[in-house]
Amino acid sequence: MEPHHFVVPLPLMFLITHWLLLALYAKGESFTTYIVHMDKSLMPKVFERHHDWYKSTIHSINLATVNQSSNSNKTEKLVYTYNHAMHGFSAVLSSYELETLKNTHGFVTAYPDRSGSIDTTHTFEFLSLDSPNGLWHASNFGEDVIVGVIDSGVWPESESFKDDGMTKKIPSKWKGTCESGQDFNTSMCNFKLIGARYFNKGVIAAKPNVKISMNSPRDTQGHGSHTSSTVGGNYVNDVSFFGYAKGVAKGIAPRSRLAMYKVLWDEGHQASDVLAGIDHAIADGVDVISISMGFNNVPLYEDPVAIASFAAMEKGVLVSSSAGNEGPKLGTLHNGIPWALTVAAGTIDRAFESLVLGNGQTIIGWALFPAENAVLENYPLIYNKTLSACNSVELLSQVAGKANPLDNTQNPIRDNGKPFQHASPLAIGAGQIDPNRATDPGLIYDATPQDYVNLLCALGYTQNQILTITRSRSYNCDNPSLDLNYPSFIASYGNKTRSVVQKFERTVANVGNGAATYRAKVSNPKGSVVTVLPETLEFGFKHEKKSYTIVIKYKRFSKKEEDVSFGDIVWVEDGGAHTVRSPIVVAPNFV
Repeated sequence: MEPHHFVVPLPLMFLITHWLLLALYAKGESFTTYIVHMDKSLMPKVFERHHDWYKSTIHSINLATVNQSSNSNKTEKLVYTYNHAMHGFSAVLSSYELETLKNTHGFVTAYPDRSGSIDTTHTFEFLSLDSPNGLWHASNFGEDVIVGVIDSGVWPESESFKDDGMTKKIPSKWKGTCESGQDFNTSMCNFKLIGARYFNKGVIAAKPNVKISMNSPRDTQGHGSHTSSTVGGNYVNDVSFFGYAKGVAKGIAPRSRLAMYKVLWDEGHQASDVLAGIDHAIADGVDVISISMGFNNVPLYEDPVAIASFAAMEKGVLVSSSAGNEGPKLGTLHNGIPWALTVAAGTIDRAFESLVLGNGQTIIGWALFPAENAVLENYPLIYNKTLSACNSVELLSQVAGKANPLDNTQNPIRDNGKPFQHASPLAIGAGQIDPNRATDPGLIYDATPQDYVNLLCALGYTQNQILTITRSRSYNCDNPSLDLNYPSFIASYGNKTRSVVQKFERTVANVGNGAATYRAKVSNPKGSVVTVLPETLEFGFKHEKKSYTIVIKYKRFSKKEEDVSFGDIVWVEDGGAHTVRSPIVVAPNFV
């Protein structure tokens, strides 16, 4: 009897070899959480929900790969689905699974989940909010503005979160909820604290063996309770800081509603959790999102705060984020996002207890902060840089911004990074926020989502990178421009350039009571001549828009490599009712 010969078809042989090699490779494979962006418009019609599409995609990848790793089943593959802050999901994948995913229908981009860093009450008088004509009274103390706080949770028993004096009707647009968990139940929410959620799947995916110490919206760090009480805490009588600053504690908007989204944990701070928190905040119907943390050295198209805030901006939700705790040197900013409000730190006008020396000289206390070389471990107790500033500004910016280069002592703002020097526009922007004037600014500068896309195009972002941020192919790069419609101007020159001419175009809208005429008043930066065309803007009615052009001609006035000069343009209304100021900076490219 002749032996039977079994011939394996060549394609099948290659397939078997592929599976065997993959199985051997997978044994040593590691797993990482990835944030995956998908093109929502390409969802197959067989699926009713994007969640089902993403889940099916992950399942298909599992079937397409032979994964014998002992780690493969320890963590759920799909971590989160995102529908509002971005389009896509986060999932735990091997590098091979990621490569397989890149070839699936609708894939845009993916990048590893990453860790973020946390940034961490006389303010009302300092900003003159309490004056009879101030913003507090005009806004009825922020009544019914819903603030979503993306932070470390909340301590609901705090006096700041009681609902005394709050109206008993929560705005109908609110779609959120109060989640229960460890040492936290739904009854702890009220008419002040109207919502509380928590998100830690990203931390658990990154650290599969981690034990969450407080698995609920409850705050164990104090960071979230501080930020939320600063922005919207209710009135609390008879408070002080060890006897200093006795008075009534209250948030910037004491009649606002608060919703806490706990994404920052003792066990870690993951981008996937931050995205989930903002995703739900947008869906829940908040008016403002406050986030006092960020991600350092991350491009906009991989920054969860930048990506989520673009989606929020499109829906009319203001995102207020902290600038970080790493200043004042160049390149130390995070959350430098064109479409979000990035808040830097300021100081106050208090002088503390005086010291009388033996010779009779009196030294007035400037701050409670110790000398530069003093040894002190509890720095955050005294000075947490941008944290409080972020929360103070976010509600004020529900109206058009207004700023002043002088502080409320009518002296130029000082630069803490350069003691005793006046701060430049590179340090303070337009200056100290002036919330009361913001209720009636006269003129405003506006920008559309397409304007921001034009900026991204001019910066050289690819189509996929822009799609990652915008979530839509409806935007285009037909008119790329670095000249965003901001109320500020910066002309730059190269190291070997002796002179430069730069042109800027701006559009302003009249938000005064009716017809108005504005005339330009210019202070030229040193070494520059600034021309404004036209020099007069005549508005016939409210909300009418007018455009103007400024040309900056600069000739280098010294041989220094870092010549930086400053000026401004002020539009002055006939009759003096409104003045609208924009800073002008001329600086080398490397500043």
